[in-house]
Amino acid sequence: MSSPSAPICVAIVGFSGAARTFHLPLLLSLPDLFHLHTIQQREGSTSGPPAAKVFPNVRVVSTVEAIFEGTEGDKTGALPPRSLVVIATSNETHNQFALQALRAGHHVVVEKPAALTLTEAESLKQESESRGLVCAAFQNRRLDSDFLTLRTLLSPTRHTKPSLPSPIGQPVTVISRFDRYRPFAKGGWRESVSPEKGGGLLWDLGAHLIDQALFLFGPPEKVTAFVSSSRGQLPAEVDDDFLVHLHYPLSAPLPPDSEAPAPGTRISGPRVTLGASCLAAHISSEQVRWRVEGTRGSFEKRGLDPQEDQLKAGWTPASHADAFGSYHERIPASMRLGRLTTTMTRDASEAPANDAGSSGAPVQPKLVSSSIPMLPGRYIQFYQNVGQTIRDVEQARKQEGNLFVKPDQVIMTTKCILLARKSAKEERTVAWTE
Repeated sequence: MSSPSAPICVAIVGFSGAARTFHLPLLLSLPDLFHLHTIQQREGSTSGPPAAKVFPNVRVVSTVEAIFEGTEGDKTGALPPRSLVVIATSNETHNQFALQALRAGHHVVVEKPAALTLTEAESLKQESESRGLVCAAFQNRRLDSDFLTLRTLLSPTRHTKPSLPSPIGQPVTVISRFDRYRPFAKGGWRESVSPEKGGGLLWDLGAHLIDQALFLFGPPEKVTAFVSSSRGQLPAEVDDDFLVHLHYPLSAPLPPDSEAPAPGTRISGPRVTLGASCLAAHISSEQVRWRVEGTRGSFEKRGLDPQEDQLKAGWTPASHADAFGSYHERIPASMRLGRLTTTMTRDASEAPANDAGSSGAPVQPKLVSSSIPMLPGRYIQFYQNVGQTIRDVEQARKQEGNLFVKPDQVIMTTKCILLARKSAKEERTVAWTE
C-alpha cells in the first residue's frame, strides 16, 4: 500500500459468476477503500464474457503468476506489495491460490469453502499470521437480512436495548434450510466433480449454513448427517441433498434471573438442524428458511435474502444505497416479513398461580404473534470490514483484530463439514473430537 489513506489495490483471481455477481459490485461500491488493479481470466475461458471488454481500463492477465510478476510491455505492471487478492475460482483451487497470494505478500479474500481439508485450513491461518496478512473467507450469508434479524432477536442486549430480554429466550430448536426446486441438474463443476475436489451441495450451501450455526452457537458436541444424491442425475458420489444435526450438550441449571420458563429449569443445548434440497417443490416465498423455537417464543422466516437477486439485476450498494438489502414492497409478505411469537408478559420465569388459587397446575403464559420486517441485508459490510482491517494491520502491524471472518472460524467450519461427511459415510453419529 502506498499510503495509509490510499485505496487498496485489488486483484481478482477468476472472472467467474461469483466474481461478477458478488465481489466486483461490492468492491467497486467502495472506491475510497479499493481500486481494481488486475483481473485474471484463463485464455479461452467460457465461464463469462471477456474481462477486457467489461473492464477495458483494468489490467487483465491469463495466469495467476502474472498478477504478481507483471509482464513485458505491461503499462500497469505487477500488483503492488501488500495489496488484496480475491480468489473466486473453483473450490478445488481456493487453497492453492490463496497460499500463493499470501506467500507473494498479499492480503486475501477467498470464496467459500476456503479449504477442503483441515491441513489446508490450518495452512491459511499459519501463513497469514506469520506474514502479518489478512486472510478472510467470503461468508456473506452472515450478513443476510434474516440472519441479522435473528441475531438481534436472540441477543437484544448486544444489538439494541440492554433492558430488553430476548423475545425468543434460550434457543431450544433451530432449523435452518436453503431449499430450492431444481429437478433438473444445471451441470457445471459443482455438480460433476467429486466432494474431494469440492463438488456437491454440502460444500456449496452447507458451508454457509454450518458457518452461520457455528457463529451463533460454537462447536457442537456431536454431528449426525445424511448426505445423498436425490435426483439420480449426478455422479453417485456428488450430493444434491443433505441434512446435518448438530448436538449441543445439556446446559447447567439456568440462574433465577435468566430467561428460563420456570425457576430451576435445565434445558438441553439447542437442537440444530441444517439442510438443503433440490427437490423442495414450494414457491420461493414459501420455502422455510428459519424456524427457531425458544423458552419464550419462536421465529419463522420464509424465502431468501434479497441481495443476491438485486446484484444479479445490476443493483449495487452504490447505485441503490437506500433500497439495497431491503425487500421491495412488491415482494410477497410471506417472504419479506418474519413471524415472531412470544410471551405477552415481560418476565416468563415465574409460573403464575392458577385461577382458583389452589395448588393445581399453573396457568401457562399467553402468546402473541406478529409479522415483523427484516433488518436490511449488509453484504457491503464484509468488504468494509476487510478494508478497515487491512488498514489497521498496515498502520499498526496489528494481527487480524476485528476481522469479521477469522481463519480459526474457517478451520471450525471445514472440520464440521468433514465430520458431516464422515457421519453420512459411516452411518453413525460422530464426536466433535474425532
